[in-house]
Amino acid sequence: MFRLNLRLNLGSLVPPAPADPAEPNWPPYGPLINARLATIEVIRINGGDSPTPALAKAIETFARHIPGKVEQVEGERAQVDADANGRVTRTQVNAIIARRRHRRACDVAILLTPGLSDTPNSYCADIPDGGHAIVINPVPGPVPRPGRRLARRALDEIAGWSFMLCVRYPTRRRMLLAHELLHALKVPHRRERSATGHHCTRPDCILYPGVDWRSALAGLFNLGPPLDLCRACREEIASARAAAGGVYFEPNDAYDPMVHLDGMVRLNPHSALERIYRGQARAERNDRAGAIADFTDALRLGPGAHTAKCRFNRAGLHAQDRRWAEAIADYEAALAADPAHRRALENVTWILRECPDEAFRDAAKAQELGVRAERLAGQQPPALR
Repeated sequence: MFRLNLRLNLGSLVPPAPADPAEPNWPPYGPLINARLATIEVIRINGGDSPTPALAKAIETFARHIPGKVEQVEGERAQVDADANGRVTRTQVNAIIARRRHRRACDVAILLTPGLSDTPNSYCADIPDGGHAIVINPVPGPVPRPGRRLARRALDEIAGWSFMLCVRYPTRRRMLLAHELLHALKVPHRRERSATGHHCTRPDCILYPGVDWRSALAGLFNLGPPLDLCRACREEIASARAAAGGVYFEPNDAYDPMVHLDGMVRLNPHSALERIYRGQARAERNDRAGAIADFTDALRLGPGAHTAKCRFNRAGLHAQDRRWAEAIADYEAALAADPAHRRALENVTWILRECPDEAFRDAAKAQELGVRAERLAGQQPPALR
């Protein structure tokens, strides 16, 4: 009880890190924070493992924030080709995720890898067909968050190495597992509490993004590193659960991922990116009218930075509906914003050369754009073609 009081009364006194103004507001993830049953499927890749107490304690921490039952099950072990250092790629991991057994919105897959060759970090990924995947890389060395001044950078370096020396490996592993698991709850909810990468600005929170002087001071006050969510994140979960009226999300309840995207748009009415994400999802569902509306709104809200992407996506939708004039205009606008957009060049060239409606054909212009596309293709490395 004495330690708990220190955490409540002293750890929270450490000033938060600056919020990232580019972070959006996030709707907490209802299928988990209201779950009657959440299943965690542990998949071990090429013998990847984690200290059993660390995994059990991380799942126990996660379970504190789930109103129903949390079950851990062992998934099928996976064996894939690795590089000379025994590491695997994200593409290989994604193929294993696609074969997981538990695929409901309230399910989480934890993939324990021997190491990833194309990313240094563990991560939590939303899965389009439902649920989340937690991919665990072996705990890296300290990566302190750099400060703006030399003195602060030095403090952050000291904090990072002190963390490695003072916190035992099983505890660090537990923190890593719990950190990624709790990301699936989608807190913090408000952008004024969000650091880059949807992390919490509170250094006494396990979702804090790294090791620096703030987290070291909070750990000193708490007599140990953060092992759970801060009070502000817990309050956000409680508020979201209250808003649901105490209704459980049942294991077999249908969940449309579009609900989350609609929530992102509703909570960020002045953001173009959320409309782009929803527009892409609508396009994949063949909801062309809805997708066009989202890309049009994104152009209105975020002109400049997203012009080429929005115009290109909208042009393709116009072309599918055989609105050739609109498609050509959008492809040309995409090229005006990004003259090196090769796919826009190729697509508008095809329309000008092969359009079923001869009124929109222009052989001379198609030849000119086709030459540009070929020249651009020759300038790009094969991996980008």
